[in-house]
Amino acid sequence: MKNKQSTFGAVGLVLLVSFFALFSTGSADNQFNALSGEEPVEPTYSLRPAALIQSHLDVRDTLYTTDSIYLEVNLKRQNVTVHNRDGNARTFLISSGNPYISEGMSTPTGIFTVQYMTPMAISRQFNDAKLHNWIGVYGGVGFHGLDGSGYYGYLGVRPSSHGCMRMSREQIKEMYSIVHVGAPIIVHNGDPARVVAFCDPSDTVDAFVIDTTTARMRGLGDERIEALYAGNLFETNEPPLVHIGGTRVSWHIDAGSKSRIPRQRVPEMQGLPEIVD
Repeated sequence: MKNKQSTFGAVGLVLLVSFFALFSTGSADNQFNALSGEEPVEPTYSLRPAALIQSHLDVRDTLYTTDSIYLEVNLKRQNVTVHNRDGNARTFLISSGNPYISEGMSTPTGIFTVQYMTPMAISRQFNDAKLHNWIGVYGGVGFHGLDGSGYYGYLGVRPSSHGCMRMSREQIKEMYSIVHVGAPIIVHNGDPARVVAFCDPSDTVDAFVIDTTTARMRGLGDERIEALYAGNLFETNEPPLVHIGGTRVSWHIDAGSKSRIPRQRVPEMQGLPEIVD
C-alpha cells in the first residue's frame, strides 16, 4: 500500500532501529577504555532494545480507503479538513454539538461515511429550521448551514449546535461541491487512536475489505483497537481495514483515544547474525 502511515511501517522501523541499536551497545565505553589503556569492557546486547525507543514512536491503527477523499473533523480545533488523494487539502470552520444547551448533545466521535446529501433539508425537531447543503453523517447528525449569520461568531471557536456541525452557508456550499456519498469521515477530539489514510484501489491483499457486503456489520475493527490498548498490536493476526471508495458504512467505527495506548510489545528478534569481534 502507498501513502501508509501504518503500524506495519512502525514495525519495520522498530526492527530496523533495534538491529542497529543491538550492535552499538557498549561502544562508548570501549572507546574510553582504549584511550585509557585499560582492558575494554565486553559490550552487552539486549534482545529487546526496541523498548528503549518505543516511547518515541507514534503508534496508532490505520483505516485505509481507496476513495479519492476523506474528511477529518477536529472537535478540539472546531474545523473539518477535506483531504484529497493528490495531497491537497481544504479546511473549513465548524461549530459542533454542545451538550449543555437545551436538547443539545456532543457531536459523536468515530469513523463514519457520508450517508446522503441534499441542497436543503428541514429540521422538524427544531421549528422547521432550514439546513442548507445538508451532508448526513450518522443518524440525525450532519454538516449544514443555517439562515442568518448570528451563529457565524462561534465557527472555529466553540461548540454551539444541538449535535450537528454547523458551517457558514458560503463554506458548506463549497464543501458540498467537493464531497460525495460514501466518503469516509473521521471525527475526533484531537488525538485519536486510529487514523485514516489512502491506499491503492488494487491493494487489498490480506486486508478486511469494507464493501457493500460488509458495510452493515457492527464493531468493525474493534479487535485491532483492543489489541492496541492491550499493547500487542504488533503481535495480532487481525487484518487491517480497507474501505472501498463510495461505500456507505451503516455503523460508526471506533476512532479511540491515543491516551489509552500503552507501549506496544515487540516480538523478540530471531536468527540474529553471529557477532564477530
